This record gives sequence, structure tokens and C-alpha cells, in this order.
Amino acid sequence: AIGTLPCTCPHGCGLRTTRGEMAAHEAACPSRRATCPGTPHGCVWRGLASELAAHASSCVPATVSTAVGKAVAPLQARIDELARKVTALRYEISTYQETAYHQGQVLVAVQATQRQMAAQVLGLESAISAQASSVLARHSLHHH
Repeated sequence: AIGTLPCTCPHGCGLRTTRGEMAAHEAACPSRRATCPGTPHGCVWRGLASELAAHASSCVPATVSTAVGKAVAPLQARIDELARKVTALRYEISTYQETAYHQGQVLVAVQATQRQMAAQVLGLESAISAQASSVLARHSLHHH
């Protein structure tokens, strides 16, 4: 397999290993190129990873970057947590809105059915009244 083929570190440290293990080595290789953590704050240093710690210890932008990172990390975690809660609440609201919409549709249908039934009841009451009047009229004709 390709992962078992021999390979030499491309960063020039001289390590010979297999291709399968090279990725792990490259991430920690002291000869890999590195940039200062203070780059976002104005530092332009670039060098070997093995030299980074010495540079960063005396670099003001790196110190600022580290301090800001430490201060921002818990705030960012809280922001992420709140963003997840907002997303969950938005979903819950949309579920309630959908339920309310469907319940509104059901209510409209029930109200329409009630109107139809009320009209039928009025029709039946009218028919019953007419029948009762007819029966009463016949009854009074037979008794007179």
C-alpha cells in the first residue's frame, strides 16, 4: 500500500519514515515554516517552527495576540453556545407557528361546519314547525 512506502520529510529535517506516518510528523516537524501568532497584530516574522517559541517570547504582537486569544476564547465559546440556543429557539418558534397555522385552519373548518350545521338546524326547526302546524290544523279539523 502507498502508506507503507518510504518517504523523506519535505521540510529538510532529514527524517525518513513511511508516507502513512509523514502527515503526523509534518504537523510537528521543527523544520517546517511557521509564522508568528502576532501576525494579525502586525508582526511579520516568519521562520522555522523550532525558532518560534524564542521569537514569540519577546514579540509584543505575539504577547498581545496570546492575551487577546485567552480573553476572547471564553467569550467566543459563550457566543457559540448562545448561537446554538438561538437556532434551537428559532426552530421551536417555527414549529409553534406551523402548529398555530394548522390549528387556525382547523378552526376555520370547524367554524364553517358550525355555520352549515346551524343552517341545517334552522331548516329542520322550520320543517318541524311546519309539520307541527299541519298536524295541529288537521287535529283541530277532526275535533270540530
